[in-house]
Amino acid sequence: MIAAMIICMLVFMFAGIPIGVAIALAGLVGLTIFTELPLLVLAQQFIVSLDSFAYIAIPLFILAGNLMAEGGVSRRMLDFAMSIVGG
Repeated sequence: MIAAMIICMLVFMFAGIPIGVAIALAGLVGLTIFTELPLLVLAQQFIVSLDSFAYIAIPLFILAGNLMAEGGVSRRMLDFAMSIVGG
């Protein structure tokens, strides 16, 4: 099973598909061929596993950091903290 998935991944990679997508497709092919589960159940489990607050919080924290860096808020916050604490 593992050898077939690795071969499938290598075929996808040599076809020009990005590595992450090739790994995901090889996993999907492996799950559909070597398990008895229907593809619909696999898709439902994938969506349910992504339905988490932490998965949405991480990109939003990155967005907030980028907005603060571009707007100069983070520099002013650091200057304020340095003025309170000192060198």
